Formats: sequence, C-alpha cells, structure tokens
Amino acid sequence: MADYELRHIEALRKDLAGCTVLLKKDGSFPLEKPCTLAAYGSGVRRTIGAAPAPVR
Repeated sequence: MADYELRHIEALRKDLAGCTVLLKKDGSFPLEKPCTLAAYGSGVRRTIGAAPAPVR
C-alpha cells in the first residue's frame, strides 16, 4: 500500500467504530435498551479495541 493509503486507514480507524449502526432488514434498531454487544470478525480488534463496550 502507498503511504497515503496507510495514513488514510489509520485516520479512519479512530472514528469508524463510532459511525457503525446496527439495523434490522426493515430499517428498525434491533436493541430495546443498553446492553453488552459481542462483535466477531477479522477486523473487530482494530475497529473497537480489545474490550467489549456497552451499547448506549
């Protein structure tokens, strides 16, 4: 990757987790109240960090 691509990815990693929204297929929000949420996948560690965070 080019240097500018690496800088862009690093800048995005700081803010992308806060931009994520969970929606059902019909567009409604799937959670009724704050709770603990587990996320899985190869990019999760870089996206939200090592510790799970409560959904508010």
